[in-house]
Amino acid sequence: MEILERSADAFPTTVAEAADWHRPTVPQALHSHAFASLGCNLLRDRARDVYDGLFAVGATEVNLADYVPPMLRDFQREPSDDNLRMVISRRSTFELVLRERALARRASG
Repeated sequence: MEILERSADAFPTTVAEAADWHRPTVPQALHSHAFASLGCNLLRDRARDVYDGLFAVGATEVNLADYVPPMLRDFQREPSDDNLRMVISRRSTFELVLRERALARRASG
């Protein structure tokens, strides 16, 4: 595995450092991100260390079935609705966790 980064600066090691990391080639780096259900479920099922790592540093999860539009009055929750999740964090937080886990896997690999 090879991690590519244009910036010659040292990689951040904390969420606060990641939020302050100046990356002119990544204009959306500080934006909040919501990772849709498929991505969340893939992380949960195939990269649990990344998924858990996001929550360990402050990411939150929203289940879309908890926020039913008023026009769906007859909505009844089903067990599969638990997969209608979104993980919310800054992109910089996601990249920090993903990089940490990728490097940890490479070191143990």
